Amino acid sequence: MNRNKIFPILLIIAMLAAFPTSTVLAATGTSTLGSGTILNISLNTDPVTKITSEVVTLLDDAGASQKITISLESAITLKLLIPNAAMIGQPVVIPDPLDPSKVFLSGTLGSLVFFTTPTTQITSLSLIVIDAAGLDQTASLDLEPAVALKLISPDPTMIGTPVVIDPTLIIKSITLVKGTTALETFFGTALGLSGEELAAYKAEGYGYGEIAQACWMATQLGGDAALLDQILTAKQTGDFSTFVLPEGAVVTNWGQLRKAILTDPHQNLGQIMSGHADPLVITAPTAPTTPSTMVQGNGKSHGSGHGHENMKGGHK
Repeated sequence: MNRNKIFPILLIIAMLAAFPTSTVLAATGTSTLGSGTILNISLNTDPVTKITSEVVTLLDDAGASQKITISLESAITLKLLIPNAAMIGQPVVIPDPLDPSKVFLSGTLGSLVFFTTPTTQITSLSLIVIDAAGLDQTASLDLEPAVALKLISPDPTMIGTPVVIDPTLIIKSITLVKGTTALETFFGTALGLSGEELAAYKAEGYGYGEIAQACWMATQLGGDAALLDQILTAKQTGDFSTFVLPEGAVVTNWGQLRKAILTDPHQNLGQIMSGHADPLVITAPTAPTTPSTMVQGNGKSHGSGHGHENMKGGHK
């Protein structure tokens, strides 16, 4: 090697050595847990424990979506949960906390405000109810019954805003890669489909292009997540004998099925990822596909939890 070239190379190595390894090797566009732009906020009550928590779906810097579960108390601290102002002026019946079959307070709701007891640091909902005699009655509710009475709700104005959630406040998190995020955003509502279910298909070996085409087919046929599963199962097994398409059309392979249903060349993954696909007009999950349109498939189900999942015990 030319000696004149050796010195510049040694100089570059020395410069790199002067930086921390994490800085030199740091990748751009990586996910940071709990950090991103809010896409959706919802409340979820565990059917077993009956504990309600808030689920924040956000888009991170890597283009992946994160579903972050936090306690109601943490959601209030982050201003992601607010008193439901739409209930002000509405009739309300507050059950007796000791005996829910009895009425503790009833009347017209006058005000709602969160209150944290200084000594215990426990947050509750303070409310004023105007009774039948026109008198103001003050009461305090724990957060769980306040959720049941729809007196508190996620703050819709936070959608589209950046958020940083302390990882120590996170009870559970699921991160879905960019392709899964795009498909969930586009098809999730129309098909009643979750990102975890889409991630499960990807983990089984289906390509994002195949999944996208199957989602298009399911929506074109007016189906739901169950029909999507039937379509992908047929693609995997090569058995299309169960398919009975509108007007009695019969197909025997994937190419025929795709040609029969996907009549628009824009119905592909590229159009979705680039944002050029027209938004779906369906705003709610459709009813399950009837046997007259598609006979029952193998009944295989893709449950949640197939994304990258982290869980922490206890509520913060």
